[in-house]
Parts: sequence; C-alpha cells; structure tokens
Amino acid sequence: MNTTAAPTPTPGLARWLALDTSTDRLSVAVGPAGGPPLAQYEGAGGPEASRALLPAIRELLARVGWPLATLDGIAFGRGPGSFTGLRTACAVVQGLAVAARPGGIPVLPLDTLLAVAEGARADDPDQEGEPHHFPPGAHETVAGSTLTASADPPAAATRWGPVSDCRPGATTEAARTTPATGISSRHVVAALDARMDEVYAATYAWDPVGGWRELSPPRLYPPEALPTPDPGSPRWLLAGNVVPVYGTRLPLAWQTGARAAWPRADALLRLAAAGVAARRCVPAAAAQPLYVRDKVALTVEEQAALRAQRAAA
Repeated sequence: MNTTAAPTPTPGLARWLALDTSTDRLSVAVGPAGGPPLAQYEGAGGPEASRALLPAIRELLARVGWPLATLDGIAFGRGPGSFTGLRTACAVVQGLAVAARPGGIPVLPLDTLLAVAEGARADDPDQEGEPHHFPPGAHETVAGSTLTASADPPAAATRWGPVSDCRPGATTEAARTTPATGISSRHVVAALDARMDEVYAATYAWDPVGGWRELSPPRLYPPEALPTPDPGSPRWLLAGNVVPVYGTRLPLAWQTGARAAWPRADALLRLAAAGVAARRCVPAAAAQPLYVRDKVALTVEEQAALRAQRAAA
C-alpha cells in the first residue's frame, strides 16, 4: 500500500485570503496573489484578534462577493511573533481551509519578518518606479479599525512585487520572466519586538528581477546587537516596531533611520505569488507556526532582574 501523501495542487492566483495575527495589530486582506488587496481590515491584535478575526474575514469576503469555498488559497504570517497570535492564526486557517470544501483550500505559511521587509520596501518613498500602494477605494472606520475596499475589483491579478522563491540562491521561472520595474536593489533588516528583552530579526535582499532572497534567517537578538548596514553594500532599509520599545539601547543606525513597520496582509498577498511559484503551499494540517523561541515567559526572578537592569540603565 502506498502511503506517500499526494502533493498539494498548485492553486490559482485570482482569489486569496491573507491574514496576520503575530503582533498587537490584526491585519486581514483579500485579493489576487501578487497584487493589491481588493478589501483590507486593520485592527487591534493581541487578545482582540481571536474575537475580531473571523468577523473581519466574513466581512471582507462579503464585500468582494467571494464565497469561502471559491478561494484559491489562504496565506498567513507563520511567525516569528506572539505565541498566542501564531496559534490563533494557525487554528483559524486550518479550520477555514478544511471546512470550506472537500479536499480543503491550499495554505501558504509565510515568514512575518519577510512581510515586514516587503511592506517597508513597498512603502519606501525613495524607491524608483511606481510605489506599490492600494488602488483608490472607499475608507471607513469601524470600531477603531480601518476597513478598505476598492470600488471596482480588477478581473485579473496584477503581477507586481516579488514573484520569486525567497530561499537563498533560488529564482523561479516567474521571476526570470517578470520585467524589471525600475525599483533599485536593496537590503532590508526586519525586526519585531520579541518581548523578554529580545528582538526577532532577519536580513533580506531585494532586486526587481529576482525578488527576495534571505541573507540571514529569523533569529533572536539582544536589542544592542541588532544587525546594522554594511557601508559597502547596496541601499539598506531598517524596518520594524522595535524603536519605541528599546530606544537608545538599539544601534545608532536603528535609532536614527528605522522605519516603523508591521507584518501586513497586503504584503502577504504580494508575497503569495512567490510562494505559489515555489510550490510552498501545504495542506491545512501542515500549517504550523514558526516560533524561533520555545520559552514563553520569564520566571519571577528573571522578571525582577530585568526590571532592575532597566532601572539602572
């Protein structure tokens, strides 16, 4: 008897759901893989994410007229990030993917730090060429959260942004055949607060033909040891949510030049085309978080020592 699991079929690109609950911000979007969102929700994460996530998904799908069963795939931020947030994302994604239709919906786990890097690149006002912003649409505020929807969803996906495999040295056929947009090459260090006096960070390289390439994988750093630009390398972006938390403890380059950024669902949508091309989609049961750190909380003694260290600083 052959017990080898069947490969996950390559999904289409037209109808995707993307979500991230890895930080204290909740982000959900629907749209084409590789293109801009047709509708997007931004709201409070953390404890609120488990309450707001499913209603936000239902609202966005209703706005674009997509039954859940018609989705081509679901992309989510797999981590690193909040333990509770990552478990929430995995549980919701697995439940939706399995329940939507026989055989399930393909699932695409994406690194949250890569989403931070992509968001910072797309929002960089100094980049050459056309910036990757949302299409014009209606904006309204709902219970402190922003819901954005385009009035006339395009019929087909717009293939912008990264369309290559982001593994070191890998380039997909899609990337090789995508014309350059004029956006210059750059390196991005993406960092997110990991709490417990540590920071998650990873370094990526972007070029307009090959897309994203991982230079150093997600790992934990002391705030003082965050990676900083090499003067001899291409243009750098430093992006994340660490400056308000750690301030002057960070290297000077971070204190003076970092951009505020979080993992956003619109960035996950743009990255989804790369994941599809690289055959990274998995069945729902294989949608697992990337924790990086196994320890959930400090002991009472460690918390006291950390408070004393901060008071002395």
